[in-house]
Amino acid sequence: MSEIKEYIYDSASKFLKKQSTQALLEKGQMGLFDDELWASVNDMGLTGVNISEAYGGVGGDYEDGFTVIKLVGQYPIPLPLTETLISKWILSQYGIKITHDQPLSFYFNEQNPLEVREHNGNYILNGEALNVPWGRVAKEIVALAKCQNQWIMVLVPVNESKIHEKVNLAGEPRDSLFFHGVNIEDSAIKIIKDCESKKKVEQLYALAKAAMLTGISERVVQECLFYASERKQFGRNLFRFQAVQQHISFLVGETAACLAAVNNAVEMLQGGNDALSIMLTKIKVSAVAGDIAMTAHQLHGAIGMTYEHTLHHLTKRLWSWRDEGGNERYWQGELSTYIEKNSGTIWSLLVDNHSVRSIL
Repeated sequence: MSEIKEYIYDSASKFLKKQSTQALLEKGQMGLFDDELWASVNDMGLTGVNISEAYGGVGGDYEDGFTVIKLVGQYPIPLPLTETLISKWILSQYGIKITHDQPLSFYFNEQNPLEVREHNGNYILNGEALNVPWGRVAKEIVALAKCQNQWIMVLVPVNESKIHEKVNLAGEPRDSLFFHGVNIEDSAIKIIKDCESKKKVEQLYALAKAAMLTGISERVVQECLFYASERKQFGRNLFRFQAVQQHISFLVGETAACLAAVNNAVEMLQGGNDALSIMLTKIKVSAVAGDIAMTAHQLHGAIGMTYEHTLHHLTKRLWSWRDEGGNERYWQGELSTYIEKNSGTIWSLLVDNHSVRSIL
């Protein structure tokens, strides 16, 4: 790790660890947004990682960006930092500069896109954007839309929508936004190839959720190690019992495997060869998330289920994030399609591909 990357990791880690308190987790469970904390995140430059200074960012690369995203998982804060980063990454690739510091989110659903029509030189947007992460607090969303049989990417102001508030299991907003007759500026519209753009957002979000799941798994391991070393039963610390040691070994081993998979996928993304590694990583991390949560609760017993205990909030995020960005079953289907479309056998895919070998 270079000095710059190490500085980013250390500063972001210290800041997020300090902010991620039990009180903040409980606040997040209610779907509340902390404006002061968001301002602090902006001041640190965390919302501009992997974005060039020409587009209002602080520079860096995907490795820097996903380092921050993993830390957001390890020390969760109820802010749309991941969604804002992904939105800015996509916008900067299409030459759109964001001039404000407010949160962003996205909606890329090829089956239910927004609709834009041109009328007297003006662009009018209608449609429903369903399950938008942090839709209620975002200033704008990057959305997939269709205009006269042409696919476009559009930057939509959220205050022009009617919001139906929803949350996931962890209490994080997953809102539905309804747009009717919204005027869109010409500069906020870009003609795109729908499949390429949709897949890019989908893959970035899947890898982001995998990184967050890995980060929160590391936090769960920390909580389990602390509990097993502090708690006593029959006159001995819990970690001295063989059954508890087996639980901890499983947690440490699977978390290390997830971390290796995420690091490999980010490396492949950096080199432009990302599709296969991201699919395999999300399958691996999502598949094991439930087992990690179950094992952690088995180790803690009833106390870990109480609202006041930190583990309660961590495992709710494990269960929620494993399905977001596509769960393991979805990406298994995508992997099957990938194998079918590409030449070669499954065996050659397993033994000749670096991405696969690194995860297996």
